[in-house]
Amino acid sequence: RKRKKRKMKKTQLLKDEATALVRDWALPHVCRRLTLANFLLVLGCALVELQIVFVSRDLRTLSACALGLVATLRPLRWAGPLISALPSKLFEYLDSPVPLILGVASLPADFVQGADMVLVIVDEDRVRLPP
Repeated sequence: RKRKKRKMKKTQLLKDEATALVRDWALPHVCRRLTLANFLLVLGCALVELQIVFVSRDLRTLSACALGLVATLRPLRWAGPLISALPSKLFEYLDSPVPLILGVASLPADFVQGADMVLVIVDEDRVRLPP
């Protein structure tokens, strides 16, 4: 019984440490790209489970934004899909009806923003809320 309890505590510590490491790597990068007001706006959108799409040509920026946002939600957990860099072959995920966080290098030419979708154009520090 004590072993099981100790193992659970150790597992929780590892999860907390991993989250802290992601936060320490991602948040400084995100803060260089987005203003605090825009990041807090996106965080609020995540809390009400809207679809969040980060757009940036830089893969490191996409990963930092997606992972940093999820790490900032702690102690809450993001239950939806998290795809830090969506390949262009899978753009149909943009039409998904579930809350998600994903990053794309560019949007398709025929893209229309969904009613529950927040677009974060990271390179321009711009947030487009749902229509």
